[in-house]
Amino acid sequence: MSMSGLITKTSGMECAERSPNETSVEALATRMVTLVAIVPAIGYTLVAFHTAAALLNDVFAGLGRLVSVAEFTPHAILTTLLEPMVLLMGVGLDEVHFGARLLATELLSSEVVAYRELTSHVGNGALSVRTRRVLTFALCGFANVSSLGVAFGVISTIAPNRSTDLASIGFSALVAGCVANYLTACTIGKYIHDTEILLRNF
Repeated sequence: MSMSGLITKTSGMECAERSPNETSVEALATRMVTLVAIVPAIGYTLVAFHTAAALLNDVFAGLGRLVSVAEFTPHAILTTLLEPMVLLMGVGLDEVHFGARLLATELLSSEVVAYRELTSHVGNGALSVRTRRVLTFALCGFANVSSLGVAFGVISTIAPNRSTDLASIGFSALVAGCVANYLTACTIGKYIHDTEILLRNF
């Protein structure tokens, strides 16, 4: 195979070549200008994503009131859908709903909000040790709407011609991230009991 066959072209991607005469100060200044443009873009995108989520939540809640359904919001629906997954992680039946609610919060908002709620319940002693450990791993990831907003903000600033590509794989990446977190939590839930017995008898 010739060397030309090893060269791949990225459609629509323009790479800026660094000038050999560019000094360290010039490089730093250029990168700082890019950073200054990225930070507001991230903020605007996060605000837009959270505003859209709040609007969607209000619309669903309004529809729920029309049909006399109290908990008809994206968060409540997602909580119900995630309950079987939390049960597979090894969380007790009496704590499954709470665990699913935390996963829904992490997915629709951010892991920071979910961990804050988890910490408040840990401080009150309302959760078992097993559930605390499993949920700690289940929430440990960036598969949420906020991270997707950050990715859109960064890509749209530094490579606006690739925004369409990110939009096409954004949902798939979100699902893959969630699956990775949940598989880790399932693994922890599988072996945590055996580990406790081993440490107790050591």
